[in-house]
Amino acid sequence: MTEESKESSLSKYEFKGVGLKGKEFKDAENRFNQYKENNHFESWSDLELLEEKVYRETIQERYRKKIAELTETKKKKNETEGNNLDEIDIVPSHILEAMNDNFEQIISINEKLGLLKTKKDEELFDYIQSLKKKFKIWRENNWDARMVTCPFCSKIFFLNIKTEHFNVNKSPFFEDRVVANKPLFILYKQGKITKQDLANVLNVSSDYVDKLEIMFNNDSSLNNKKDTNAH
Repeated sequence: MTEESKESSLSKYEFKGVGLKGKEFKDAENRFNQYKENNHFESWSDLELLEEKVYRETIQERYRKKIAELTETKKKKNETEGNNLDEIDIVPSHILEAMNDNFEQIISINEKLGLLKTKKDEELFDYIQSLKKKFKIWRENNWDARMVTCPFCSKIFFLNIKTEHFNVNKSPFFEDRVVANKPLFILYKQGKITKQDLANVLNVSSDYVDKLEIMFNNDSSLNNKKDTNAH
């Protein structure tokens, strides 16, 4: 499978979000698409792992919301009963354990997908991005430079082109960016050269000559020359 066909196949993968509904599903789908756009995944199974990661991250957010709800409920109860507002129960152990287990699974998936970057990786990435930006600026300011390697010391230096030393020559074998030559075409229409002769000179196929006939059909200057020669 070529790289293009692989990317085309992976682009068809759609987030399923089994067990998620409403806003929760929409947020998870958006997160999945962002991960997909900002990272490179090699296979269908990678995207299935990515979906599992997004699902678990969504569940992790559920736990956080549940903790916030329990904390708020306990706070209101303490206010009603006149208890110390700071005496709010610690997160229930079963929720905390579930969160820890879920988070470990997220970390494991990140490792499998190569989404965990070390400080060294980040520094290297930043360095490469910096070089790209610098090179882009350099190219914009030195578009006329040509790299040359010295044959004696092998060091690299650049030559800048000065366009004032160039002579502009119009090619006789182009008509509006199309390979063609009117004088040759007139000779062909006058029967002085064959279709194959014209094709050989232009380095095209004989079928291409038929296309030239269509193109030159409405050319009044060319038709006038053919009429004059005919008389």
